[in-house]
Amino acid sequence: DEALIIGIFGGSVGQWFDFVVNIDGFNELALSHINHQRNISTSMPSAQHILPLFNIVNRADTDTELIDKLYILSKFKKKLKRIEHWKSSANSAALHLILSVIRTRTMSQYSEEQEKLAHRNTPSERTEFVHLSELSDDFSINDTIEASMDLWLGSAMIMQQICNARGIPYLEIVQPNQYFSKKQFSDKEQKLALNKNSPYSKAIKRGYPLLPDFVRRVQQEGINLRSAVDVFDTIEVPTYADSCCHYNQTGNEVLADRVAEFIVSLVEKNTFRMRSRNTNPDKVR
Repeated sequence: DEALIIGIFGGSVGQWFDFVVNIDGFNELALSHINHQRNISTSMPSAQHILPLFNIVNRADTDTELIDKLYILSKFKKKLKRIEHWKSSANSAALHLILSVIRTRTMSQYSEEQEKLAHRNTPSERTEFVHLSELSDDFSINDTIEASMDLWLGSAMIMQQICNARGIPYLEIVQPNQYFSKKQFSDKEQKLALNKNSPYSKAIKRGYPLLPDFVRRVQQEGINLRSAVDVFDTIEVPTYADSCCHYNQTGNEVLADRVAEFIVSLVEKNTFRMRSRNTNPDKVR
């Protein structure tokens, strides 16, 4: 869990957290579904990301097509970082708007390349260099979804416990996704956001209906988790930037407002012992 790693590492080097917000849900379900398709355990890293690297190590020859695809993804990621840097320093509203349009287009292209990589059939033979645990023969997709939710719950509990021990408010948000939504999509947004061949849609359609029970289960464990699955349901303008899971500027702002509401509600209902920057975290309970 990326947030878990960041939380542990950040705390170990003395990084200051005023409030930890963890937005997840899509990756936990969609990527575990891809693992299932590749016969790789849910507890293993994302097959979509690890297998291309794994197969480079595993092959005696050079898979130039795979290397090219990874290089293209790397270029898109660097471009997105540059655009975000330019946006943050732009003083002109017109320039900010132009950069937002470029970012949306680049993010869409990046997601298309990711989907191509997810659909790519790659061998997953085992070597002495890397071990990836496999699924048992009778492990169904429903078993995978259940296992991914158990792993998600376990990671959330650890994050909550770490934050509690250091006097840091923690909030986990279940993110919305277009493949489980009551939003009325315009023709334009449908073409952009909905792809019948998406490698992620099946997992979302199977897993997201289970989220209400999951949210209650998590909250019973003392974890501050709130669902924002419905946040775009009444928004008429486009909120998605691609057919994967990413939001455009409007979508990000709408979700940010909902997260802010959750934070305010959480702070008002609880009395947090916020540690000062000079406080020894080991003495905070």
